[in-house]
Amino acid sequence: MNNSWFENIKNKKHKRSEYIISVVVNIILLYIVNNLKGWGVPFLADGWTACLWVLNISLISTVVGDFILIFFNFSWFRALVHLLLNIISIIVLYTFFVIFPFDLSSTWELVFKIFILIGMFGTIIGAAVELTRVFLVVKR
Repeated sequence: MNNSWFENIKNKKHKRSEYIISVVVNIILLYIVNNLKGWGVPFLADGWTACLWVLNISLISTVVGDFILIFFNFSWFRALVHLLLNIISIIVLYTFFVIFPFDLSSTWELVFKIFILIGMFGTIIGAAVELTRVFLVVKR
């Protein structure tokens, strides 16, 4: 592994403003996703309400995690929070893949399911990276 790359990643300064913006955006998203069905969005299937609980858990977890990181931003803790959020994201993507709460044509359904699988794969890689960061930081 290239030491300069690792040092750049390790020494990246995480600004409080990033977490504050994330908290605000996720609270707005929480409001939006819980009202989409009532707003009559045409491509939402009945399965949307079956997926909503896991999406709410993900958004609330992100709000709580980022709020804590505003005040307690040690590198090992940040990596642990991101690892947990990635695991929750994998569960959300899996739930959306299985239930698929969208009413689309079969072609678009296939395209969306492929994107969900790609997202799951990328999030698994992200979780592995964060797990590695947790061990590397704790090891020091």
